[in-house]
Amino acid sequence: MEHISESEYAHPLHPRLIDPNSTRRLHVAMWTPLPPAPSGISDYAVALSRALIPHVDLTIYSAADADLSLFMGLPITVLSYQDYNPISSRQADVHIYHMGNSAHFHTEIYRQLLREPGIVVLHDLALFGFYLFNLYHQGSRQQFLEELAYHHGSRAAKGAGRYISSDFSSWLDLPMNRRVVEASLATIVHSRYGQESLLAKYPQAAVYSVQHGAHVLDGGSRMGVRRTYGWQDNQFVVGVFGEISPHKRIHVLLEALPRLLMVNPESGLLLAGRDGPNPNYPTKIRNMLRDRKIRNSVSYVPNPSTPQLEQFIQAVDVVVNLRWPTTGEMSGIMLRAFGAGKPVIGSDVPQWRELPESFCWRVPVGDGEVSALVERLTYAAEHPTETRRAGDAARRFVIDHATWEIAASRYLAVIESVVAQKRG
Repeated sequence: MEHISESEYAHPLHPRLIDPNSTRRLHVAMWTPLPPAPSGISDYAVALSRALIPHVDLTIYSAADADLSLFMGLPITVLSYQDYNPISSRQADVHIYHMGNSAHFHTEIYRQLLREPGIVVLHDLALFGFYLFNLYHQGSRQQFLEELAYHHGSRAAKGAGRYISSDFSSWLDLPMNRRVVEASLATIVHSRYGQESLLAKYPQAAVYSVQHGAHVLDGGSRMGVRRTYGWQDNQFVVGVFGEISPHKRIHVLLEALPRLLMVNPESGLLLAGRDGPNPNYPTKIRNMLRDRKIRNSVSYVPNPSTPQLEQFIQAVDVVVNLRWPTTGEMSGIMLRAFGAGKPVIGSDVPQWRELPESFCWRVPVGDGEVSALVERLTYAAEHPTETRRAGDAARRFVIDHATWEIAASRYLAVIESVVAQKRG
């Protein structure tokens, strides 16, 4: 693994500004989706909260159906959005808002972050879809155009038609994140690319890059899972995990798989994930899985639980995690794979280019994508020692830069900086 110094990778944050002799713990109110909401942000918030609780008092606001058992035995208060009380909420030193592109999961969070500014965690750089579904598709077309003009000017609003009618491949051109960033006391993103993009547009904003966290997994469930699916220890197995949606480009892998099997016929594929909101795409994928060229080499597990997902990741040799279009997001599945000691083949998108190529292998989107994927998979299958070495580098990266404890310490630095500024 190539050396990554703190100055090259870890993003400097403000030093602690709270009185170190103070015995009062800071009180943080966090607004976020939680499981069972089918959102990677839900899982992120659970892991982050558990890592933060040794350092702060924490109240979480979420949907009424949030799974409270996830925090059993922990000193965390979980309330529904409807339980929010503006008077009692003032007891919080700062609010943290997990903001994403889904109107379904983030509308209440968005309203609150405008009412009571705090720290916004911008999981998706582009919020075009959030406004599109909240306004345009709800009949408020003129309001959507006015909102678009606020973010990007009247010329953008006049040309909005081609963005509205297309898939979200062009949403990064009109990210519509101005209102959220300008309303925030600080903004956290998960990549230098995201940080630099926001600072280029909003140079006066306080924007921090905090690497997405991950658990370090030891691979103990590898052979148990392999026995379940009839795989040998030395058999090359590829994993694809997470939501089955068009932008995950699972169809590209299934197009590449027959060519891999021609040169490495014992290879296997494990696909484990939940259906995305587009009902046609999971149907397309399941139809592709029935192809006689690949059907005997594929195992498909719908709706795996989080423990199952972690076991599956530990059982494979390489994780394929393609992405296009993108809203500038980091990938929780990718970081889980790194923590499990697995190299990842991902798309060549800006936010992933800053990850080390020794274990984050990238393929182009579009022309040459299938061939590049076949080449990378074939090499990994034929060079198992190098593949394992890449996985070891991935796990070391997480240990050095991306455990949830490291992520929590960087959040704490931002929290303390914002609280100190609020206190003047």
